[in-house]
Amino acid sequence: MKQRNFQLNHCYIFFLIAILSLTACGEKTIAKSEISFEDHLWKKTPQPEIILDVQSNNKPWQLKMWLRFNAVLPISVIPVRIYEIAPDGSEVSIDRDIQLRNSAGELLGDKGLDIVDLDVIIDEQRSYPAFGKYRYRLEHRVETIEDLPGIMDIGLSLIDVKPS
Repeated sequence: MKQRNFQLNHCYIFFLIAILSLTACGEKTIAKSEISFEDHLWKKTPQPEIILDVQSNNKPWQLKMWLRFNAVLPISVIPVRIYEIAPDGSEVSIDRDIQLRNSAGELLGDKGLDIVDLDVIIDEQRSYPAFGKYRYRLEHRVETIEDLPGIMDIGLSLIDVKPS
């Protein structure tokens, strides 16, 4: 019986070490927020707003956007302007083209039936000089479409990417 308990304890310890080593590398989310569009329309006005509460600024973080959209979205690229408003009211804008499809026309991201989840790195090294709530206004800049159909969710997150 003592031998069996000894073996079980070693199994638990091995399992615990394996879990800890897996969580020690990879990504750690520092802040995260998202919005959902009930009508699946990303409207030009009012611009959706996401707030990230930054409580650590000891180093730059990766700013990541994710989208959940319908696979029948009729475009390949969404030009986006992201307005970042710092806690002190200062504002900067970031322009990005969000690639939905590759050059062969295939959807990028994780596909499940007709829904696609896509992660996009907006900034590899985003610095935050002050603690507090950073507001992000998101503007799609598709010129030919006022209300962009098929967009279900948009989110932003700050990620601490640990070397692997």
